Amino acid sequence: MKWLEYDSDNLLADKILNLIEESLNRDIVENGKASLLLSGGSSPLFLYSRFAELDVNWSKVFIGLVDERMVSVNSKMSNYYNIKKALRNKVISKVKFLSLIEKIDDSVENLIEINNLNKEFFGLKTLVLLGMGLDGHTASLFSNPQQAPLGLTDKEAKIISSISPSYPFKRVSHNKASLVNTKRLFLYIKGSEKRAVFNSATKAKTPIAYFINQNNPELMVFWTK
Repeated sequence: MKWLEYDSDNLLADKILNLIEESLNRDIVENGKASLLLSGGSSPLFLYSRFAELDVNWSKVFIGLVDERMVSVNSKMSNYYNIKKALRNKVISKVKFLSLIEKIDDSVENLIEINNLNKEFFGLKTLVLLGMGLDGHTASLFSNPQQAPLGLTDKEAKIISSISPSYPFKRVSHNKASLVNTKRLFLYIKGSEKRAVFNSATKAKTPIAYFINQNNPELMVFWTK
């Protein structure tokens, strides 16, 4: 695990954006395409709003979601909706941006469809950007004994259903096996509270702890106040 801290959101964003640009362009040159999984939440939206500044052939890039709430893609609670808005037309008009919601009224059918449509993201990805909640969860992998074996220890890369302790309760998420199948694994967190949660994760055995000692790829943590 590598810890990197910055004095401002702008400095942190500059560093991550440089690494994202470098990673995407390398994969496009080597493989003809690149893939990127993004986390939701309010913190990284500023980062995504600056993707348009990057010198990347977005028509060669697949962007997917780390996880999603079971809400309409037009809902303001939707990660898809908020990330799409942040990415702006310059990126969205070219990139292949995939949703995790296809059948909003049937969670079983939705899971079948999104696992089929998002197969691109089960292979080796260019980069995965994680976030973390104050309870130590990442993606929609929560400290629920019934979910942990599937989401955190299953060896097959897949998208799973999960239950959040907060509304909206129904979620879908890439499992750990899928999230760590990437060339670069980033965690973006802000504030002293989240720093404390992260530092106590191994002892508390929260979901993010399963990623801290990840060696291949190494987890890179980007933190700002």
